[in-house]
Amino acid sequence: MGTHEGEVSERVEFWKTVGPLMTHLSVRSSKVLFIRSLRNVFFVFTPNLQFLELSKNRYTSNTWWDLEEMDTKSVCMVNKNLTHLKFNFGVEAYKYFPLTYVMEMVTRFPNIQILEMTHFGRTAATLAITYILTSIRHIRERECPDCFQNFEELRLSKLDEKCGTVFTLELASAITELKFPLRVLTLDVGSETELEHSKEALQKVLEGHAETLQELVLAREVESLSFPDFPFGIQFPKLTKFSTTGKLVQNLEFLNNMPNLEFLDLEQDAEEIHLEEKFRSGSVVFEKMKQFKITNKFCSSKQISTLGKMMPNLTSITIGFKTSSGLRTAFNIWKKLIYVNIYTGNSDEDGFWKSKDADKYIKDNICNATNLKHLKIGEFVKYGE
Repeated sequence: MGTHEGEVSERVEFWKTVGPLMTHLSVRSSKVLFIRSLRNVFFVFTPNLQFLELSKNRYTSNTWWDLEEMDTKSVCMVNKNLTHLKFNFGVEAYKYFPLTYVMEMVTRFPNIQILEMTHFGRTAATLAITYILTSIRHIRERECPDCFQNFEELRLSKLDEKCGTVFTLELASAITELKFPLRVLTLDVGSETELEHSKEALQKVLEGHAETLQELVLAREVESLSFPDFPFGIQFPKLTKFSTTGKLVQNLEFLNNMPNLEFLDLEQDAEEIHLEEKFRSGSVVFEKMKQFKITNKFCSSKQISTLGKMMPNLTSITIGFKTSSGLRTAFNIWKKLIYVNIYTGNSDEDGFWKSKDADKYIKDNICNATNLKHLKIGEFVKYGE
């Protein structure tokens, strides 16, 4: 994209021939000089495009100026086949990225189902996203009521790699006011410096989508404070998959609000999570839970037993053991295990898991796992592919 317009025009025949065959297209790390040529690629030469990614590109001032005159009502430049649109702005590239360009893309693709936006710059991350989402709402309300009828996935991740993002009420309102029945939601929920502010904003978004969400991914900085009362009394009747990164929860009591959960991934500093915490509803059993993953946490045999009572039907676990006996306990409890990934971290100081004794120990205890197809210890696959 960093070529002269004359050179780009020489490739028109290529795009006319190959473009209609394309369903997926990624434009990465390019310098965009001539937006008209880019428009033709997206809207004219690739009518069957279903996925489009713009990643870490740079846009000149000429590009911005050209976009000020965009014709948002042109019917001939609308791609109704595209359902997945992804913007990876690049940490340093945001200041070069014209928001009017984003809005043209959104307007030209009225059947978007999945919208991803990642890696904004540090100064205006939430402001930019708020503007984009608010503009989408305006397009639907004022210009195209039939647009975005099947919008079901919103992924806002890695909003800022250099400093703590503040998850604002303005952004929360922009998400909620879209009134999309979201099935999948990914959010970067801010840093510890604005705990109560972030909590109020997060609660607003979750309340607005709790009835429809099937998958929820929440990210929070490692140095942040967790939410002691998450998920704030909100019930998620359809949620089957929940993932976290960074500090978000303090115990597993939130599972009471997710009765149909099948997949749980706690990829955070899980030493803060108290597995033995009593549930307010007594001895709760999550029969539907099939996959459980917890990193940075080394569980004792007692904790494994606690998890086994809570989640008796697991088929996949990623977990760390404080002692080698934890593996035996796991195999004795979960007879249906298919996939086992043992997190070792820095706990294997004596080198047990890398020794021949570990191989013998595994063979002696694997007999209880008659369904096992894959066993991985740290970076080493010990059984299966």
